Amino acid sequence: MRIINFSPKSARKDEQVTIGGEGLLGTKIVYFNNASTREISIKSDYIIHAKVPHGASTGKIRVVGNNEQEQATSETIITIRD
Repeated sequence: MRIINFSPKSARKDEQVTIGGEGLLGTKIVYFNNASTREISIKSDYIIHAKVPHGASTGKIRVVGNNEQEQATSETIITIRD
């Protein structure tokens, strides 16, 4: 699993974020800083969409697969706006 990029770089709660990477097909949970969402749409092994959950704050995005060993964290942060 690996996050290469995401868009937009700034989002509000309940907005959709597109995450691009590799090995994303098995994604079960997406974290925006420390707030998690299971509202995920997997488009391919390279692209997923995730809804920014309530409680999200500015920070890194982390995707988790079937277990805690399958995960990846973004190198850059996403800004969560009110």
